[in-house]
Amino acid sequence: MTRVLFVNQSGQLGGGDFCLLDIAGDWKDESLVALFSRGPLEAALHAKNISFTVLDNLGGTFNVRREDGALRAMLAIPRMIGLARKIARISKEYDLIYANSQKAFVVSALATSLVRKPIIWHLRDILNSQHFSSFNRWIVRFLANVFAKRVIANSIATGDAFIQAGGNKAKLIVIPDAIDHKPFEEIRIEHVAALRRELQLDGVPIIGYFSRISPWKGHTLVLEAMESLPDVHCLFVGAPLFGEQAYEDELLRTVKKLGLENRVHFLGFRSDIPELMRVVDIVVHVPLAPEPFGRILVEAMLAKRPIIATREGGALEIIEDNVSGLLIEPGNAQSLAHAVTTLLANRNLSDRLATVGHTRALVSFSLPPMLAQIRNVIHEVEQVSRVYPR
Repeated sequence: MTRVLFVNQSGQLGGGDFCLLDIAGDWKDESLVALFSRGPLEAALHAKNISFTVLDNLGGTFNVRREDGALRAMLAIPRMIGLARKIARISKEYDLIYANSQKAFVVSALATSLVRKPIIWHLRDILNSQHFSSFNRWIVRFLANVFAKRVIANSIATGDAFIQAGGNKAKLIVIPDAIDHKPFEEIRIEHVAALRRELQLDGVPIIGYFSRISPWKGHTLVLEAMESLPDVHCLFVGAPLFGEQAYEDELLRTVKKLGLENRVHFLGFRSDIPELMRVVDIVVHVPLAPEPFGRILVEAMLAKRPIIATREGGALEIIEDNVSGLLIEPGNAQSLAHAVTTLLANRNLSDRLATVGHTRALVSFSLPPMLAQIRNVIHEVEQVSRVYPR
C-alpha cells in the first residue's frame, strides 16, 4: 500500500486547493495533507474525512511573491527551512511526497534533501515572465530538474511553459484538471430563484466573474467593459486570498468612480458556486495573463452557462470558439462588451454554446479518469523509487 504525504502551501481555498480535495480524497485511507498555514481548507478536508496537519500556526505562508527576486527569497529562507524540517520528519511515515503548488514544491524539495523520499510536483502555474520573476523561474526549474520524479502539468499550456523555462521534458506529464459534476446536477430551480430575489436582481441581465481577487485576474477589464453595458449587472464572486486586500479596495474605488455601485456586486467567497452560476446569464473569465487551466470555465459548462474567455493559455484547451464558448483577444474591454451584448441579444446562440459546453465538460473533464491517471503516476513513481532509490 502506497502512503502519500500531500503538501499544500496554505489553508486557503482556490482552484488548485479544490482539486487537491478530490485527489487526496481518492487516497484518504493512505495519506496525510500537510498545510503550511490555517484556513478554510481545513474544514473542507474535515468534511471529506481527509487527515491533515497544519505545520505553522503563525498564519499566512512565507511571504515570497511571484514577482520577487533573489533578495526577498533569501529573507524567507529561515521559515522555509523550518517548514522543510517538519515535512522531512513527517514524511518518514510515507512513501512519497506530492507537492500541490509551487511554494509547496520548493519547500518539499528542500525536505527531500534531508530524507530520501521521491517527490511529485503538481504544477499549476505558467512559468513565464508575465507570472513570475526570472529568479523564481530559475529556482523552481533547477529544483524540478534535480529533485522531482514527475511533474504533473494541469494543461498543455502549463507544460509547454515548463519546458520553455528549461524544465526536463522527460519528467513531464499533462493531466488536465477535472470537476465533479454531481453538485451541478443537484441544483434546485427554486434555490436559484431565491438567490436572485435575495440579490435583488430579478429581471435584469447578469454576468458573473468567479475568481479570487488578484491584480492579474482581470477584474479591471470587466469594469471597463461595464461602462459600455448600461443595463447589465455584474457579480464578482471571490475574495483576496494572499494579501491582495489593497487591490480589492482599489476595485471598490474604481466602481465608485465609474458610477457602477448599483450594478457591480462584490459577493466575496461563496460555497454555493453552482447555484450562483445558474443565477447569472453569462460567465466571463478574462485574466490579464494566461490562465494555467481555467477550472471556472469547466464549472460554467457544467452549470450550462455560456462562457466568454480570453484567447490564450488553458482556455484554448477547454473552449472551441463559437462552438462551446466565445473567445476574445486578451485585454480588450471593447471586445468583451461586444461579446456580452451578442450573447444577451441572441438566446439561440447562448443556449447552443451552453449545451455544447455542457457535453464537452462531461466528456473531457470527468473526475474519475483524472484520478485514475494520477493514481497511476503515484504508483509508477513509488515502484521505480523502490527499485532505483535516489
